[in-house]
Amino acid sequence: MRAVPIALITLLAAGPAGAVPALELTGGFGGDRPFASRAAASGGATAYFNPALLATDALVFELGLAALGRAVDLDLDARPAGYDVPGAVRDARRITPEGSARLERRPLPTAELRAERGGADPAGTDLFVSLGGALPLWPDRLSLGFTAVLPLSAFQSQNPHYVDERAQYFDNSLHVERHGDRLRLTTFTTALALRIVDAVSVGAGVTLLNDARTTASVYVPDAGDPERATTATAVDVAAVFAPHVGLAVRPLDGLTLGATVHLPSESRVEGSAELQFFDYEYPEGQDALFQRFTYVYAHEPLRVGAGVAGEVALGGWRLDGWLDGTWSRWSAYRDRQGATPTDWSDTVDVRGGVRAEAEADALSLGLWYAPSPVPEQSGRTNYVDNSRLGLGLGWRHRWTVEGRRLSAGLALAGQRLLARSHQKRSDAPDPVVDELPDAIEVSTGAPLVGSAGLQTNNPGFPGFSHGGWLWTAMLSVGVGL
Repeated sequence: MRAVPIALITLLAAGPAGAVPALELTGGFGGDRPFASRAAASGGATAYFNPALLATDALVFELGLAALGRAVDLDLDARPAGYDVPGAVRDARRITPEGSARLERRPLPTAELRAERGGADPAGTDLFVSLGGALPLWPDRLSLGFTAVLPLSAFQSQNPHYVDERAQYFDNSLHVERHGDRLRLTTFTTALALRIVDAVSVGAGVTLLNDARTTASVYVPDAGDPERATTATAVDVAAVFAPHVGLAVRPLDGLTLGATVHLPSESRVEGSAELQFFDYEYPEGQDALFQRFTYVYAHEPLRVGAGVAGEVALGGWRLDGWLDGTWSRWSAYRDRQGATPTDWSDTVDVRGGVRAEAEADALSLGLWYAPSPVPEQSGRTNYVDNSRLGLGLGWRHRWTVEGRRLSAGLALAGQRLLARSHQKRSDAPDPVVDELPDAIEVSTGAPLVGSAGLQTNNPGFPGFSHGGWLWTAMLSVGVGL
């Protein structure tokens, strides 16, 4: 009967979702300013990054095609001899002061794991269609804006993974925690902006998310042959909205102060399986066995941002610059299993840049430093994450046709994933688990050879290192008033 949990595979049906990780990781795909600013408009993504700037945003519509590439090097240290789980684990009982007891954990023999250690590839490229715009409802006073990012590979991707020894039962790999399926999600944000007085604008927006609930009713006519099980799965998807607000203040001509608050957001999948057997004595008061799970996708924590932007005229040029900082509450992050790491840190990232515009062309340059919230992975967990140092370049050409302002732009950005190395330590706060403690053989009562010391299938043992690059490229066209 223990083979029956394979029925849980049928529970992973979920409806469409929207989330923000792709925008947060790239700082926006395009616009006149690489790495979008909290104090200066940045093309179609303004509705997300600071909706208060929509009140003066002349953009009506922007369409872009973007590519996000990940060139990640993830290297696992070689496993030394003596740490493998032997095949005799199936005939083992752990030694206790009272004698012996069943194993608390059930590791698989290392030689029989289904997947090769580290077989998942962390590199890849995703393509996106980006849409954005602003519609003046009351010229220079009230505007409606939106932004959407649509991945071309999948409307939504959900690939849960474990960050400890439980990975051995599945792909037996490490994953870059804030990449992967977090990026392959359809994003839709809408916002309103109101200019209260000439120098003060406020904005508020929401990003579409979903919660899904799945229930699989499973009838197993023969517990010895679970592949004959009959399953009926029900799925309910509810839309939820993650709000954000923005403020823009212009105390002087050419100077803008901006501030934003983005509340936490995530997409959840909760499910259960109700298992019925042809001949089984259920616990009292039950007519089935129940298995439950919760997955969390694309969690983004509370973020508070502030920035300043200024512009000056110099000869035939208009020069402007910006500087932003964003505090993120990563200490409250929830991973794909719904767990909150105990040792992640809150972070403050800093971004800034300059832009020069003359006649019909604008050139811009942006810089960004985003520290990692993840500490050294010296214990049981294997969260893979890097601090990032980014450089972005942008160009936009504008022209007028029959009173309409048209534009075309190209934005390129690269982020260096600063190299990290981790070594597992026995004195870590939550060390690698000994999955096969000292044991005896059930059949003979003799000490089990290979159980002495530490045995583990944790794919991050005895250590790992990682680094690499993120790069983005976007072509866009816009129509303005």
